Amino acid sequence: MSEYQCYQFDAINRALSTTQRKAVGKLSSHISVGHSSAVVEYHYSSFKHDPIKVLRQYFDLFTYESNWGTQRLAFRFDKAAINLETIATYEIGQSIQIIETDDQVIIDCYFEENWDTDARYDYYDDCPYTGSRFTDFYEELLEDDLRSLHILWLKAAEAYDELENEPSIPAGLAQLDDTHLDLVNFIGLDHDLLYTAQSLSKPKRKRESSQSDELEALLPKLTAQEAQHLLRNLLKKNPQSARAELVTELRRKTKKQKRTEHHPLTATPPFSQLQKQAQSAKAERERLAELERQKQERLYFAKLQSNRALMWAKAAEFIERKKTKYYEYAIHTLNALKQLATHENNIETYYERANQLASNYPTLTGLQQRLAIADVISNGDLPDTPGYACRRESWKSKHPPEKEFPFQLLSE
Repeated sequence: MSEYQCYQFDAINRALSTTQRKAVGKLSSHISVGHSSAVVEYHYSSFKHDPIKVLRQYFDLFTYESNWGTQRLAFRFDKAAINLETIATYEIGQSIQIIETDDQVIIDCYFEENWDTDARYDYYDDCPYTGSRFTDFYEELLEDDLRSLHILWLKAAEAYDELENEPSIPAGLAQLDDTHLDLVNFIGLDHDLLYTAQSLSKPKRKRESSQSDELEALLPKLTAQEAQHLLRNLLKKNPQSARAELVTELRRKTKKQKRTEHHPLTATPPFSQLQKQAQSAKAERERLAELERQKQERLYFAKLQSNRALMWAKAAEFIERKKTKYYEYAIHTLNALKQLATHENNIETYYERANQLASNYPTLTGLQQRLAIADVISNGDLPDTPGYACRRESWKSKHPPEKEFPFQLLSE
């Protein structure tokens, strides 16, 4: 497995200046810089700069992933632009840190060695996700929509035995779009835990107006001098900073320093209880899945039993056609009959009949080798060489015991 790391930075709803692009371009010989983003990929070595410092200086969103199972997602906001009091309840150890400066807030979510044995980390050497698909979360957080942050918190909480803060479940957690589901897969959140939290979430109310619409209605309260000052800031400053200053001024004038809650929260049971409920739900889901598997297995073997005579006849017919494709069809058919015999604990009877069938064609050496490699006869001799052993293992891997017989072959 080769090493792979992907760092992506995004500026939201703005372009980097020419000076900023030049400065970012000098950070690494591996970096690719666009008008509002930058990507650094490494198959060896790593980024020599603190990505959070780069985020703070130039960007609004940072995404990182490595193929040894580490993910990181960080946002930069102007302090006045977000509801810091609520955001702060999501801080949890080293996994989610809320970092304040005089005028900025960084939400830094870090999942180290977040290894999933069923995931892609053991073979991919390309970044399957890009930070740009997570830019919607930036806008959501500006609107007090905490669903993406709660998904991150649920993942972080799994690693802790005791939690100081347990934020309430936000409304709409059961109303996720594809971007939220990408985030769930990106960090490897347990789906049963998510479903349990979703079951407790209130529906997201449809807002008659967005926060931006509500603030726009307050614009006439600005004096001409204040409006000119804010417009000059828009030309000179980072647009996010200019927006934050405008929002702060409008709130100050209306004496609404705290936002009206448009996304009702749900009183949340302790996280340990959520985990127990999720484990119970998983056990029940697996129990039902096993019952269904057993049912389908019974139906499959019943179908093999009802077609047994036809399958023996078709196996002989396929061989008589003396073409490679039909030899393969014959082997598939014999393998299914062997599965059935094993299921019925009658393998000796199967081998007697299969060996008798094979003995009718002693001069078809290609067929005899294929039958022996597939292990569908008991008297097939293969040369004791690594090549033939590999061919047998390859055939077994392509035809595992759980692979069902394609019954459409019987109509060939």
